Amino acid sequence: MSTNATSSENCTDSRKTGEAITNIRDLRRGDQVLFDDRSKPLTVVNLGTREFPVVNGEDQLIHLVKVRGDWANAKTYILGTQRNIWTGESTGIICEQTGVVQTLWRVAEATA
Repeated sequence: MSTNATSSENCTDSRKTGEAITNIRDLRRGDQVLFDDRSKPLTVVNLGTREFPVVNGEDQLIHLVKVRGDWANAKTYILGTQRNIWTGESTGIICEQTGVVQTLWRVAEATA
C-alpha cells in the first residue's frame, strides 16, 4: 500500500486547515485562496467595488477581488458578491469567468 497522498487529498487537507470565506470583503491583498475544485492557491492581487442596481430598493455595492496564480500562464479571475436583483441581498460569491462559487477558502493570511 502506498503512503503517497493524491493531489485531491492534498487539496482537501489544505481546505480543512484554511478558513471558509463567505464574504469577499473579508479578503485582503496577498491572501491566498482556493475556490471550487482548484488545487493551487491563487493570490488576491487587487480589491474593489462596483455599484449594483436593485429593482425594489437602493443600489448596493458589490465587493470584488482579482485573484491570480503565481505560475507561468496562470489565469486571472474576478470574484464578487452575488446579489439578488430584486432585494439587493447577498446570495453568495460569483466568479465572472466561471459562475457561482460553491466554496471559497483562505489558505494563507495576507503578508502585505
